[in-house]
Amino acid sequence: MKHKIHQLDLNLLKVFTVLLEVRNTRKASERLFLSQPGVSRALARLRDFFEDELFIRSHYGLTPTPKALEIGDNIAPAMTLLFSALEPSDKFDSSQLEGRINIAMNGFIAPSIASNLCGIILEKAPNVEVVFSNWDRATPENILHDQIQLGLNYFPLEISKQLSQSVLTTDRFVLIGRKEHPLITGEESFENAAQLDIATLVIPNWNEHKAYVVNSLKSLNKECRMRLRSSYLDVILNSIQRTDMLFPCSESLANTLGSDFQKLLLPDDVIQPGGEIGLVVASKNRRTPLIKWLKECTQEAAAEIKTYNLSQ
Repeated sequence: MKHKIHQLDLNLLKVFTVLLEVRNTRKASERLFLSQPGVSRALARLRDFFEDELFIRSHYGLTPTPKALEIGDNIAPAMTLLFSALEPSDKFDSSQLEGRINIAMNGFIAPSIASNLCGIILEKAPNVEVVFSNWDRATPENILHDQIQLGLNYFPLEISKQLSQSVLTTDRFVLIGRKEHPLITGEESFENAAQLDIATLVIPNWNEHKAYVVNSLKSLNKECRMRLRSSYLDVILNSIQRTDMLFPCSESLANTLGSDFQKLLLPDDVIQPGGEIGLVVASKNRRTPLIKWLKECTQEAAAEIKTYNLSQ
């Protein structure tokens, strides 16, 4: 391939990156302001250059080959930087923004930061509509395809390199139980408890297949039984209010719960899972004025939460 590098046109790479995003020649032609046959011709040249089909037609559009995904992981960030540097940047005025801003968060993070973030955004951009959604399996793809502008989840996530992850803030984990729970009232201690019954909030892309806090608690040589797994926070809270189950959660979330629940700090000798909260955006957009502004708003909201937690 080295001997053919002089044949590669940057415009072909732009067609490739857009096809990888939208996976449809019609949508790519609209995005690139090209005819659909023009996109097809560019794809034919790309296939010849890379000596691979790159995209296979299916009922759902174009499916990238493993080779295409590998190429995309390597060149998409570089192409984003290149075209961002070449395109002129206009002065950004958030007060002139209109339309929807879509943000996804996991269930641990949303209760503590969403309302603050909403207030900050609407104060600076009074004409927008803010939409918060739960982080699910489709969220990374939706961020990549511009259906969601920004996501918050634990860091790091095992997601595409076409998504940019950065640490927003750090939280720690605690246990939540009903206020009459024997461990909270002092009737029992971690040392004397025969077993710990656990309820877990399932977070896609994070703890679907691994119970981080349960594994940490096993270092106490206690039997930890997973009694409930749910993606619904209200199901978890209603259940622990009626039982002696404990709910491992972020301290930021714990501080938003009512007086029916009390938090219990994990013993010092328990190795905590990482509590870094990550901010996720599409790599191709991370230098755009809108995304830069949204990241600043999110950092401001996170700073307020951190200050509140320190005062507790």
